Amino acid sequence: LQTYAEEGRVVIGARTYELAREAAVVRPLGDADLKGKSAPTAVFELLSLTDSGSAEDLARARPTASRG
Repeated sequence: LQTYAEEGRVVIGARTYELAREAAVVRPLGDADLKGKSAPTAVFELLSLTDSGSAEDLARARPTASRG
């Protein structure tokens, strides 16, 4: 995703957007072919967080992944 972000901008993928959509204002950037993904993925620029969410809220909503 970092190749789609201009300096000083935050770009997120579809999964992150789904988790943050209640608390984030985004601008769709279209679909992108991302390394490790078999199909194009929707990409969004994160513009701001709304009053209904904070970074702490987003962190709590994030699922944890087991790597083993």
